[in-house]
Amino acid sequence: MKLTILIIAFLFSTKMFAGNETSCSSENIKENIVEMISTKTPPADFDLEGIVTIQFTVDENQLIHIKNINTRNTFLADHVLESLQNKVLNCDCAQPGTVYVLRLQYVQYS
Repeated sequence: MKLTILIIAFLFSTKMFAGNETSCSSENIKENIVEMISTKTPPADFDLEGIVTIQFTVDENQLIHIKNINTRNTFLADHVLESLQNKVLNCDCAQPGTVYVLRLQYVQYS
């Protein structure tokens, strides 16, 4: 059975340091994160429906560091963590020292 997941995403970012300039589109970061999560196969046929809010940063090597995951679905939280933690964000525009907040809504159907 093929499983398809629809992800609706909203991305907000806040600077941890002074200044509020952004040098790239948040759309690039959002699309990259959504692709990373949606292409990783869940470990089993668990119900991944729900809303999840992810707070993360990237370091100088563009490695993702999850600061917080907020959801009522523990399977969804585990899937997101395994999909992103210490993975490389393939987006040159993510700024180290910035906390990104991404809200995802998963709708699972087959």
